[in-house]
Amino acid sequence: REEIPATLSQVLGADSTLVVIGRDTEPGLRSELLRVAETWAENQDMIIVEEDELGPADLKGRSRFLLGPGPIVDAAFADAGAALGSAPQELRDRAGARSLIACFRDADNPQLATTVVLPADATVAAALGRKIPHYSRYSWLLFEGEENAGKGTWTVLTSPLRRSVEATR
Repeated sequence: REEIPATLSQVLGADSTLVVIGRDTEPGLRSELLRVAETWAENQDMIIVEEDELGPADLKGRSRFLLGPGPIVDAAFADAGAALGSAPQELRDRAGARSLIACFRDADNPQLATTVVLPADATVAAALGRKIPHYSRYSWLLFEGEENAGKGTWTVLTSPLRRSVEATR
């Protein structure tokens, strides 16, 4: 898996998923994100927790959705930078007032991934929850309101299949 970019399908199709509601999520958005998570969990092995209830061991062995802002989202972007360079933070900065969804490979287990969902506001959370499964082949999405404003996949910078070949004289 290290030779291909993480995509939303890696979390959407996971056998078991952890959903974390971010600590810094405002109350109205928190309610909407909780509804989205509960809808997703109806037919899946999915655990929903608040970031403040989370212990470090809870993150091991499961792919995860991080819904709303908080320190865990900041850490996910920082960790992603180690594998993807500046692209994740540049995308986050470019998102501005738009909604951002970004998927990153787990640094310890390439079979797992983390998807960050940062809605612009509470009014678009439900729509994003419905739309995300339709974009499963992408690593990141930007939405302006309920309309897709950008999508793409990360460029893999490190892979066991990449080799630098330099000419020798």
